[in-house]
Amino acid sequence: MAQDSYVMEPYRSSRGENDPQVQLRNALLENDFEKFEELVINGAVDLEYVYPYPDDKTCLELAVLEPNKIEFVKLILQHMTSVVLRMTEPISDTPILLAVKNRNIEALDALLEFSSFFINCVDECIETNGKRPNERDYEININYSFFTTYLTSTTDPSSESPEAEVLLYMTRNEELMPLLKHPVITSFVYLKWDRISSLFYSNITFYSLLWLCLMFYIVLGYGVNKQHSKFVEAINILTYVGTCIGLILLIIREIFQLLVLPTRYFKSTENLMEIALICVMTAIVCNNSASESTKQQLSAIAILLSSVELVLLIGQFPTFSTNIVMLRTVSWNFFKFLLWYCILIIAFALSFYILFRRGEKQEDQKVSNPGQEEEEFFEDLGRSLFKTIIMMTGEFDAGSIKFSTFPVTSHIIFILFVFMVPIVLFNLLNGLAVSDTQAIRADAELLGHISRIKLISHYESVLFVKKYAHPLKRCSWLPSSLQELKIIKPHMMCIKPWRIFLLFPDYLPKYEITVKPNQDNRIVIPSYWKSDIEFSKSCYIGQCTSYLDRDIVKNAKMIINKRTCVSEFDEIKHTLSKFETKILNMENTLKKFLEKLETP
Repeated sequence: MAQDSYVMEPYRSSRGENDPQVQLRNALLENDFEKFEELVINGAVDLEYVYPYPDDKTCLELAVLEPNKIEFVKLILQHMTSVVLRMTEPISDTPILLAVKNRNIEALDALLEFSSFFINCVDECIETNGKRPNERDYEININYSFFTTYLTSTTDPSSESPEAEVLLYMTRNEELMPLLKHPVITSFVYLKWDRISSLFYSNITFYSLLWLCLMFYIVLGYGVNKQHSKFVEAINILTYVGTCIGLILLIIREIFQLLVLPTRYFKSTENLMEIALICVMTAIVCNNSASESTKQQLSAIAILLSSVELVLLIGQFPTFSTNIVMLRTVSWNFFKFLLWYCILIIAFALSFYILFRRGEKQEDQKVSNPGQEEEEFFEDLGRSLFKTIIMMTGEFDAGSIKFSTFPVTSHIIFILFVFMVPIVLFNLLNGLAVSDTQAIRADAELLGHISRIKLISHYESVLFVKKYAHPLKRCSWLPSSLQELKIIKPHMMCIKPWRIFLLFPDYLPKYEITVKPNQDNRIVIPSYWKSDIEFSKSCYIGQCTSYLDRDIVKNAKMIINKRTCVSEFDEIKHTLSKFETKILNMENTLKKFLEKLETP
């Protein structure tokens, strides 16, 4: 895996030459150790800062890549409590791998002496207590200590941090995705979901109540001029108040997410949909004097947006995640396919417009017979395209189409349209949908795990984000005074109050759990106190469960059986090895006997 040494080149940074980070890189490039040491000791630089393209590396990684920078490497390690293993873009090799690939033995020695690195570490994550599987006291121990290695090497040990970040990285890597089915991972996700699901259920309950209030208010009160009974009027007032309160809470929720994650907020289609819904709901609640047509349009849009949002929210349930994935995948593939096929659809629409629009003679007949009013779909380009799209579904209404003007040409083009679009195109789309659905159902279990991990990671990214104090820091176009503005402080809403949603170290002090398969898969948490803690709902503030999922326990048993049981192939191999040893011994004995016979 060895490769040529990395060559650092000077580059122009938007930070300016007087910026300490730029000066640090320049000192490393120019081999100016005194300047480099002064910047590091003064604490004016961030040693975990990732320099942008073309580097995409930290200062430690840049120093490791060149063999003559060993003094810089040692100085950096002396002033770092831990070495960041980057799991987000741009993904980088660990400093140890970079040192190996570039044959930098001195840097490798320095890194191996650093306490943050663990190599040659063998850890069995699933073990038993030595009892037989059919005994009542049979126990399975699941160890999560590998998470502690990751967490201590990526963050400040004194601060809380997202525990699902490494799992989120695994969901993006196709080679690592199969590991998400491992019982150690699934049990960890199961426990994390049990801790954090209360937030999800609270969110979905809030939005469901808001949706119900909005639906009742639109159907019974908004835009309805007729008189109602007192009971219906009371429901209208109640639903209006509920809609107003829900709208205020929804705005607060979205503002909080925007302040916490400003760059990621607008990348989500769901967030953009919620912004549109807030605008429409505000127009409905605050402008009751609008015209009837305006109210009807706002009501239709509000019903559609709120219902789609509710469907997506319910689809975040792990049991329903497969259906949402199928909906999104099939819709996206249909859109890509039709995007290419729309050229042909537009061509047919233009052909129908030219062939079936009313000529001068037909206009004269319409003037002479004003009582015969028929809707003409091919009188302009817009309606012609709309009619063609409707005809794609098989709704031809051929009796209303005038073939008499160009009987031969119009019939040929119409038959060609019927063959190419409703028959060929829609069968292709149906086949595409069936193949996508089968592929998704085959990975239903994996998709359920991925959906749950993404949901957990989303809540953790909001609750334990590291840069609450300066949410505007990333907006470089703002004045520096606004970038430094402290809008949300960690101790105000997050970090400490949400500590109950973390597993380590308070919830699982020894980073492991014990499961008793023959006692309804009951969970016991080993602790540092005199007796272990049974996982019961009276022990903890957050939502708890006292039993592990049976499928997870079943998979753990299968792994243990594969490890302990000797396969038939291994038995044959062991037997043949014994025979081979005996034959070799016999051969050696025969050689010794022949040597004795040959000696006089």
